[in-house]
Amino acid sequence: MLNIFQHYGNIVEVVIPAKRDKGGRRFGFARFDQVKDVRRFGIELDNIIIGRDKIFVNPPRFQRDSG
Repeated sequence: MLNIFQHYGNIVEVVIPAKRDKGGRRFGFARFDQVKDVRRFGIELDNIIIGRDKIFVNPPRFQRDSG
């Protein structure tokens, strides 16, 4: 995941939990620093296919605490 997403900006963190979602699918989280156009960024990432799997993007709804 890191290799694919580094093209789109400065990656702060990537987490891929061992557990799966309710449908049995794998999922992960990528956190980026200083994204200028969040809407365009989400559209570009939402069109990525890895193997047979399509990436789905859910931008954060809340800001992270800095402390």
